[in-house]
Amino acid sequence: MKVKFPLFLGNTTISIIILFHVDNFIMLSVPVECSKSSEVSISLTVSSLEQESEGFITSKESGANNSSDATPVLGGGEINEKPRFFAKSHKQHPHNIPDNYDPKENLSHLLHSIVGLDRYPNYLLRWTQNEEKDIDALEEALEDQLEKLRQQRVLLRKRREEFSKLCNDLATDDKPLLSFLQPPQTWDEVRDNVLHPKISNVIFGSRMFWGSNSSSVGFKEDMISVQEVINGKIVVRLDPHLVHELLDEEMPDVYSFPLLSVEFCNILRNAIRRVARRSSEHRSKEETEVVGRQPINLDLIGCAWVNDLIYQLVFRPITRLLFDLELDFRHGYVAGYSSNVSSEVATTRNHLVSHTDDSEVTMNVGLGNTFQGGTVRFYGLRDSSLAAKRAIGEYEPKQGIALIHEGRHLHEVRQLIQGDRYAYIVWARSWKQVRRTSCPCCWLNNRNPKNPCICSAKWN
Repeated sequence: MKVKFPLFLGNTTISIIILFHVDNFIMLSVPVECSKSSEVSISLTVSSLEQESEGFITSKESGANNSSDATPVLGGGEINEKPRFFAKSHKQHPHNIPDNYDPKENLSHLLHSIVGLDRYPNYLLRWTQNEEKDIDALEEALEDQLEKLRQQRVLLRKRREEFSKLCNDLATDDKPLLSFLQPPQTWDEVRDNVLHPKISNVIFGSRMFWGSNSSSVGFKEDMISVQEVINGKIVVRLDPHLVHELLDEEMPDVYSFPLLSVEFCNILRNAIRRVARRSSEHRSKEETEVVGRQPINLDLIGCAWVNDLIYQLVFRPITRLLFDLELDFRHGYVAGYSSNVSSEVATTRNHLVSHTDDSEVTMNVGLGNTFQGGTVRFYGLRDSSLAAKRAIGEYEPKQGIALIHEGRHLHEVRQLIQGDRYAYIVWARSWKQVRRTSCPCCWLNNRNPKNPCICSAKWN
């Protein structure tokens, strides 16, 4: 950014102290050489302070997308959301928003109306001042949201069809990929082909796999099948003392543990690269935009078993012990970063700006390749004493090691200096516990549960 100051000083060198205020003050001291009367233009680079949550990036800088099917900028560090303008008042907003009711332009108006319709019988009977105009505006705003739903459903079906056709074509002459698409049938396969030995010891050393008491000596494979765990028919519970010994606390509220074997990391990474390359070779430009520039969702390429196995066998039971939280939704994908970005090998970013995830808990597993840079920097939980004021720690990804943290923990991926870096990411949510009693605003800002949300039992 550039900041200009008119100066009326003698020939001298001064330090200009600049205070930026966007929820927090940040002070920069800049030495400037001045003549007797001059206007000084100062260029400031604040990339190290760039934080999505605090407004240091504009919609243009972030590359955020305004439509559900917009194509991300190849190599950008954008997050997938609509442009934000960080306006402090309507006058600063690029659209000249009127001060009256406008649910299309004001999300707060729309949310107030939805809560009103849900909470009060005959809510709209109160709208007698501008009833036709305002009710028409609300109906139009709701229709707009429904249209987004319809468009994104079509896009999801299109992507699923594209990936299905692509993977079927690829698997006919790619035996390693065909083998990878088949879920394991026995626990020996899971232990030998998927998991790191240390997490295997925790899982298969826990009492539920060996019996309910210390006198049990037989492994209960005949009672607990791999498929039942993948399908969620059996709730896995791991012994707390074994999990405690497994976890390392890298920094406050961020934990790591060995999860995947090196061999499985290589297989998963190479499968993603082959899918992305085939997409680039055999699809039209428009189809490549859909398939090649997004992180690759494992569900869409026929590898839902990976998401389900890791989620049911490891993610849910560890989250239950760490955060006292019951999860009921997961979304798993592979993200690629590179110093030389390419959609042909699914490395579509070279960094990722500071952000929080749309998840209660996030798991980030390093899949390897040789690289420099690409560390994950953390800034603390939203609405905590540490959040966004300074980095609380930085983690260097390691192959097969999982990093687990709350989704509301501010974090960023630093720029890749050299090589390619792949990560297997799983977002998990709790619709029946956390999001049932908390509105999006309270959830996102990590508000104190002692002050009940409008969606809590007290109000609902």
